[in-house]
Formats: sequence, C-alpha cells, structure tokens
Amino acid sequence: MTLEKLTEELKSACSANLKSVILYGSAAAGDHTGKRSDYNVLVVTEGLGRSELLAFSKTAKAWANAGNPAPLLFTMERLNKSTDVFPVELLDIKECHKILFGEDVVSDLDISTDNLRLQIEHELRGNLIQLRQQYLLSAGNAKEVCNLMVRSLSSFLVLVPRLTPAVRQRRAAEKVPGIGKTERDGAGAEQCLPYRATAQRGIDQAEGR
Repeated sequence: MTLEKLTEELKSACSANLKSVILYGSAAAGDHTGKRSDYNVLVVTEGLGRSELLAFSKTAKAWANAGNPAPLLFTMERLNKSTDVFPVELLDIKECHKILFGEDVVSDLDISTDNLRLQIEHELRGNLIQLRQQYLLSAGNAKEVCNLMVRSLSSFLVLVPRLTPAVRQRRAAEKVPGIGKTERDGAGAEQCLPYRATAQRGIDQAEGR
C-alpha cells in the first residue's frame, strides 16, 4: 500500500472527521532506504471514539500488513496535551514532517525545554541503570563487557543528538543567538563521534580484531 492509497482510504473511511494526515520519520527526512525502512504516519481527527477506530481499522490493518507501523492516532486536543509527556517524539515530528492531507497541526506545537530535558534525562538515566544491572551479570568478563557495550550504546546514540534541540530551545528562551539547521546537525553529529568511536572499538574487541 502506498502513502497515496493510505491517505485516500483514510479520507474515505472518515472524511468529515479527518483533520490531518502527516508523514514523519526517516521518509519525511529523505532518509528512507526502501525495504529497510518503514513509513510513519500521524493521523489527527476531530473525534476519536469507537466508531472512528472501527472506520480506520481495515485500512490500518492493510497498512501494517505492508510492513509499516499502524498510524499514530490523536485528536487535536490530545495532541496539544501530549507535548509535556512526549516532548522528544513530538519535537522530532515538528521539525521533520510532510503533510499528506489537511492542516499542518504540528508546526505550532508548544514544546517546553524543561519537559524535553526531563524526558531525555529520564531515558538516559534509565539506560544507565539497566547498563549497570547487565554489567553485574557479566562479572567483569572482558568479552561479555564488550558485547554489552555494543548492545547498549545504540540506545545512548539515539538520545545524544536530541540534546541539541533542548539546548537550542533554551538559548531561544534566553534570547541568546541560536544556531541554524546545518550547524545544529553538525553539532549533533560531533557530539556522537566519541561514542561511535568507543562503540567501534567495542565491536572490534568483541569480534577479536
């Protein structure tokens, strides 16, 4: 099923209630890699009760059978009230999305710097706790520690570049000159370099190189 067919079927299923269909993730960023990537879609409706869920069900199942995640469903009210709970995810969508149908309901989402920092800190600290637990089970065995590093670093690498939007938002709130997208992406990549180098050393050691 194509994005165009998905959008048309969503419109047919609940046209009067459908407010927006938005593509986000790697495909919206131009980083889609064919069969190795899926399509992430946000659907925003006026109401979202049992009748709406049933109306979308057949299309959502066909979309999932094509290898994609089921559409993410929100009402506009719930979307606005979720910015404090999912600031990282919604900031990602806000900064990189493509409108497939209807209004652009994400560009004006108000995402607090404090909420963004709290979620990133929560996830990083949670990852660290799990890393310590797994290290205990390894009993310091060098090969097991290397394998543990390889398995765990990906979760940290996902979060490190997300620190840059939090810094950028704080700078904007404090009226400090900001950084552009190119500089931001470069800064995010630069932050990851030491971690990627460490990960590669761990992989080399685990594979006996």
